[in-house]
Amino acid sequence: MKNNMKKTIFTFPLTVLKSIQDFALSRRQDLQKKIKELDHEDPFKDSDRSIFNSPDDDIKEQVDHERVDAIRKELEVNLEETNKALEKIKNGKYGFCEKCNSLIDTARLEVFPLARFCLKCEKKNNK
Repeated sequence: MKNNMKKTIFTFPLTVLKSIQDFALSRRQDLQKKIKELDHEDPFKDSDRSIFNSPDDDIKEQVDHERVDAIRKELEVNLEETNKALEKIKNGKYGFCEKCNSLIDTARLEVFPLARFCLKCEKKNNK
């Protein structure tokens, strides 16, 4: 017996997608600004930095550099997630899990609009 039922394709209303896209664009701009500002905090990027520091100054510079580097990496991960969400909105794939392709629960998307995985797959990823 043939299944004559057509598969329903779900899409978010344009008004919802527009607000999520606006959020993501604003977030991207904010993240890019923060990443750029970090360069001013990194002692290794200071052109006036002395190569003849005391051991204490060397340690402080190293610690400050590592702190800035860790923050930068986290911001870059967030920027990548934001760009992926914008791409998914553009391609009509927003709201679908990247692993299992099922629809991500709307309550999850309300809390984190840029979620890439359904809760089930997210839990598997974190094990």
